[in-house]
Amino acid sequence: MPTSAAIDRYLSDSLTDMQTYAEYQWHATDKLDVTGGVKFVNFRRTLNATVNQGTGQPIDYAQTWTRDLPSLDMHYALSDHWSAYAQWAKGFLAPNLNTFYSVDPSINQVKPEGTTNEQIGTAWNSDGLTLSLDAYHIDFSNKIEKRKVGTQTQFYNAGGAIYKGLEGEATVAIGDGFSVYGNASLNRARERVNNQWLPNAPDRTAALGVLFDHGPWSASMLDKYVGVRYGDSGQTQRLGGYATTDLALSYMFVHPLAGVRDATMSFKVGNIGDTKNIYALAGYTGQDGTPLYWTIPERSFELDVSAHL
Repeated sequence: MPTSAAIDRYLSDSLTDMQTYAEYQWHATDKLDVTGGVKFVNFRRTLNATVNQGTGQPIDYAQTWTRDLPSLDMHYALSDHWSAYAQWAKGFLAPNLNTFYSVDPSINQVKPEGTTNEQIGTAWNSDGLTLSLDAYHIDFSNKIEKRKVGTQTQFYNAGGAIYKGLEGEATVAIGDGFSVYGNASLNRARERVNNQWLPNAPDRTAALGVLFDHGPWSASMLDKYVGVRYGDSGQTQRLGGYATTDLALSYMFVHPLAGVRDATMSFKVGNIGDTKNIYALAGYTGQDGTPLYWTIPERSFELDVSAHL
């Protein structure tokens, strides 16, 4: 197929992910379990395009990334309902396919993202009450960021970064299928070299709402808050916090028809309040660098029907 201005993209891509791992769980005592393991990851991404997305040019490109990922997990039962845990693990994320949407992807010099993750926490689970609290610390290397200038999207490694924070979550049953759910987090995400805040990382998040689950009916109404963040590196394009409320309602039909085990009908309303706050930086104009922004999508409605045969 010839390259044409009428063709936005004409391409095929593939990824091959091979993972070999070994894991051992040690029951140190009746209350303490220790699990250790290691995983070897081999990730290969290929792109063959007559018309590449974003450039309109042909390309035949492939790249492979590998990484060893050890992990360690300790879980201690303080009581029948209360437990504590500590976790340490290495993480790995290969660059996304969209980093290949350029005339020569090799010049991006985008390295795979890697993490060293540490987390400690505790959880309580009993009739009518579920609580959890944890603290996390993530040492992030080669963080991939992007910015758009005119029609071109540029990818780059933001260098090292440190993520850390506190998270809490609770669900309280109030009877007749109803429960109250809430979560909150305080977060800190800064570049290692200059201690500047990372793009698109909120300083806090929260959610609060009501859940319902009784018989064939289930429903939820949740208000979700995302705190202050920056749209670009260098702590530029400061964006204020915003909140949206979503509603979901579903009903399950058991054996509604011959040969159908069950069917579920669900109805969802997104952004009930029709909030239109700015939530992200969309990029800059190519002529004078004027910033552009994305606003929260308007109120939406969705109806789904699914069935198990």
